[in-house]
Amino acid sequence: MAVHVQRRWNNRPSCLLHHGPPRHHDHHHSWPISFSPNASTGIKYYFGEWNGEKLGSGGIWQAACGQIFFSIGVGFGYFTSYASYNSKHANAVQDTLIIALCNSLYEIVGGFAVFGVIGFLGYSPDDSSISLSTFTVGFLTYPLALAEMPGANVWAVLFFLTLAVLGLSSAFALSESLVTLICDCGLGRKFSRVLITTVIILLSFLLSLIYCTKFGFYLLDAVDTWINNLSLIFVVWCECVAATTLYRYKDVVGQIGWTGYLVYNIGYVLSMVLGVAIGHAVSPAAGAGVGFGIFIASNILAIILSKSPDSRPPGLFGKNNVLSKMWWFSFYSFNQLRRDLNIVVAGGKRWNIPVFWGFVLRYISAPILAIIVSFAFPLFYTKRNDPLHIFSFASACGVMCIVAAGFILPRWFDVFVPPEKLHLSDTFYAPQVVMAPLEVHHDEVIEHGEHAGEGHAEPYPRKKTEAQNF
Repeated sequence: MAVHVQRRWNNRPSCLLHHGPPRHHDHHHSWPISFSPNASTGIKYYFGEWNGEKLGSGGIWQAACGQIFFSIGVGFGYFTSYASYNSKHANAVQDTLIIALCNSLYEIVGGFAVFGVIGFLGYSPDDSSISLSTFTVGFLTYPLALAEMPGANVWAVLFFLTLAVLGLSSAFALSESLVTLICDCGLGRKFSRVLITTVIILLSFLLSLIYCTKFGFYLLDAVDTWINNLSLIFVVWCECVAATTLYRYKDVVGQIGWTGYLVYNIGYVLSMVLGVAIGHAVSPAAGAGVGFGIFIASNILAIILSKSPDSRPPGLFGKNNVLSKMWWFSFYSFNQLRRDLNIVVAGGKRWNIPVFWGFVLRYISAPILAIIVSFAFPLFYTKRNDPLHIFSFASACGVMCIVAAGFILPRWFDVFVPPEKLHLSDTFYAPQVVMAPLEVHHDEVIEHGEHAGEGHAEPYPRKKTEAQNF
């Protein structure tokens, strides 16, 4: 993340790109970019200079977070779709690390080429007369440098094909998540996958026509800004909070009661919401004080109001009643989620999800994401008179409302749940006992004949052909 933050500072947008001729190099000679004059200056901007004080800017973290989420697929759901085609014996934890590390390594290596071009053209991140944002680097700055290389036409064609393949692969990934979601639900199983895919692609094409208008570039930039900086980060924040709060909440309520459970979790969410709000309205120190104050107070009240649990937690937390209560409302949900997931993804030589995974999600990632998503509102205030940004900001807020509705009225979204999985919320399980894999539950349903004659497609998880598995 630090690399992406530093790179985003160097790529930070300012005003319009200077469209004049490249500076500090001879127009009468063509040079390979890696050996061209001033290319080393760009590399120095990339790794040779550290501007730690710039990391205090919220916009830097906001842009870096949106970039890495889009790059790695966090919050978009397409890796979840891909995983449904994977073998149930795949080493999921190892695959996750390989994908994330290879993605970052590829971007780090690609950064050398980008900053070599920036140095070659004589641009500087400190020059307020230019912009080195993603669009300008990809569609203006980089092609300008390619025009100076030997065999410029060949490189230009290869660069265009690279961007075309990149666009197609991104469109495929984003479309696949929606196609898989619809195909797996009860309504989607009534139609062929080809028909569903065709309809989604056609609708996406029609919606994208607006970006081909005269103001399309600016609308695309505005939509990209608010989808990445607001709704995407909000969705991931909700995932972190929901997965570590709502998972097997019945176990927690059964042990400490509704009062202790609600007091702690309401305080947990309010500490982030009010903390960042006061941090912007008053001062960061005041926001931190209020946030930590609410969180500590909710912990104390939850301990007082919770009943004594019958099931003692393991280790140190089981030694007295106070620690036992704290473990149930603070750690149980995400720890049990990790244990249940390891039943499915681990075993044999496959890697386990590490014990600190849930703690990082709940107490590190979620508060940081709450702070980052709050930076979008001061940024919108500076663009509040731009109709394109108003439209894009409202669209992003609409996405947030739909996500929030999933917490308030979750049954509204049952239509997207595979029919054979709707009964799983009624499954009985004992506290601290790991749940059996989902396919076990499904086999029990098949055995009792609940799907006989219903005409559904093959049960979920779907069996894939060898070509699909490949």
